[in-house]
Amino acid sequence: MLLSMRKTPLRKGTFDEFVRLSKEGVAPFYILMGTRPLGYWQIVPGPGESELQYDGLIMITEYVDMEHWAATRPPTSPAFRPDPRSAPYNWDCPAGQKCLAYMAERAKLVLRKSEGGPPSEHYFLKPGYSSRGLPWVFRDQGWIEG
Repeated sequence: MLLSMRKTPLRKGTFDEFVRLSKEGVAPFYILMGTRPLGYWQIVPGPGESELQYDGLIMITEYVDMEHWAATRPPTSPAFRPDPRSAPYNWDCPAGQKCLAYMAERAKLVLRKSEGGPPSEHYFLKPGYSSRGLPWVFRDQGWIEG
């Protein structure tokens, strides 16, 4: 298992819209490709810290391995690598096209470094320990019942 964690600055007040676009149009296709979107969290200031001038986003997604991650990149990404595990779900299918459209809308919400935002950060994590396990995430996000 491989986790991808992204820290991304969003335009102030757009966190909820980013999550909506992700849940409605992006996550469903990624789930078809075998990923598990574990969630979207908003960064909030700690005690004594000033309010952020942007909406800070943390996204965590589970992949099988680095090859699986590369296979789920959009075809325009330099990191894209075809993978037989995701072959039935190519980007040309209706769900893939919907995902690309929603990703384009999400991209408009990202505060770029050239616009005064902090740089985005991306980490790959190899899990060591989780006290709650994965099923709670899917229930809390509304992706599974129970």
